[in-house]
Amino acid sequence: MEAVGEKLAAAYRTQQVSSQIARSVPLLQGALRQMNEIGINKSLDTFQKLFEDMDVKAADMGQSLEGVYQGSLDQKEVDTLIQQVADENKIEIGNEMGVAGKGSVAAPASGAPAKEPKIDDFEARLNNLKQMQN
Repeated sequence: MEAVGEKLAAAYRTQQVSSQIARSVPLLQGALRQMNEIGINKSLDTFQKLFEDMDVKAADMGQSLEGVYQGSLDQKEVDTLIQQVADENKIEIGNEMGVAGKGSVAAPASGAPAKEPKIDDFEARLNNLKQMQN
């Protein structure tokens, strides 16, 4: 009985799709008749030129902002802000900020070799991120 019900449901869905296509075809034909190929090409050319101009302006603005921000950051202010956030979250930074980016990564304090993360851990993190996006 279930198989018969599924076949009837599939036939009904097919009939609905067919009727929607039948209603859409005349609308598409009318749209095609109204389209002017030269006008469409002109519109696309204008769009492309505007898009290229916008890219150039965005690049110029990015370079200008980069130049402004490079010289305007005071390292003491940055360190103070980092320390403030660390204090609020009860994180100890100590003198580690002064050596960040200089040298290699330190081994764990216990002297035990560092564990390499398993692929399963990465897959779990990836799945969590995918779920957060949905």
